[in-house]
Amino acid sequence: MAKVDYNIEYAHVYSDKTDISEEQLKSVKILKKTKKKLDKQGKTYTFSILVDEYHPTYHHIEDTEKYIRDIAKLGAPATYLAYESKLIAPAKIMIKTIPQEKIKIEEISEKFTINKKILVFKSKTNEIKLRDASMLKIFDHYTCTSLIAAWNLVRLEAIPSKNAIELTGLTKPKPFFAKRVINILPKHYKSNEKEAIEIIKASKYHNFADKIEYVYF
Repeated sequence: MAKVDYNIEYAHVYSDKTDISEEQLKSVKILKKTKKKLDKQGKTYTFSILVDEYHPTYHHIEDTEKYIRDIAKLGAPATYLAYESKLIAPAKIMIKTIPQEKIKIEEISEKFTINKKILVFKSKTNEIKLRDASMLKIFDHYTCTSLIAAWNLVRLEAIPSKNAIELTGLTKPKPFFAKRVINILPKHYKSNEKEAIEIIKASKYHNFADKIEYVYF
């Protein structure tokens, strides 16, 4: 399958905040600079927006189409849109490839709460939570970190995902999968992204870790 040189994520948004903020405006500004640089190098690319509708308590998902249209009006139309909840399946696949000796399960029981089993990845310097699971098996809740790791691997075509992405219709269709990825994000995401790379390096997909680039602002 054809691949572009870069799949670029920008204008990351939570479903309870679908108005364009200063963060998204800065992201678009950097995207335009990145585009000019890649054009000079003769590189090909695809623009993707990730919507986190998995973690927010309140959702305004009906505003997502307006959000991506407003971003497009700034001169940065996305070709692809993805939803974080649809990255659970590839996250499961990734986590299963982490050696068992690097995984532990913590059981938590607190008054007035449902007992939980927390799946934790033990890195050399840190313990990174991957998933919460109710003892009653009512739900599994995947962390931002594990879903971020899966998002990078999906874009690199390392892990298949049938339903994670959709065309926005705002540009001519381009290949989604890429040889490398670039994430344009505010600095406050840096710790989560660093942990996501640690998870990837511990999995069987470790060879993809050096194909992931960041531009923080």
